[in-house]
Amino acid sequence: MEVNRETLLRDMRQVVAQTQALLETGGDKLGKTREAVAEHLEAAKDTLVDLERDLEHGARRAVRRADHYAQDNPWRVAGAALIVGLVLGTVLGIGAGHRRD
Repeated sequence: MEVNRETLLRDMRQVVAQTQALLETGGDKLGKTREAVAEHLEAAKDTLVDLERDLEHGARRAVRRADHYAQDNPWRVAGAALIVGLVLGTVLGIGAGHRRD
């Protein structure tokens, strides 16, 4: 099963937020454990920031690659867009025709 990075980031944000809330509300009762949890929480925050930065960097790199490809191959991109448009138009036209019957 492939884990989506966005899902992982969302889950990590939730864990960090819940742990912070726990430390704020019941931190005094945790004693020495509170310090260890706080350290792990800071490490988790740092990891989360790194993951978000990597994800953003990867997205920007993909956009740049797509942009370069489109600039280097404008006719291929236009042809692909034409084909997608024709397929979508045909599918939508067929669907609209069935609704009228």
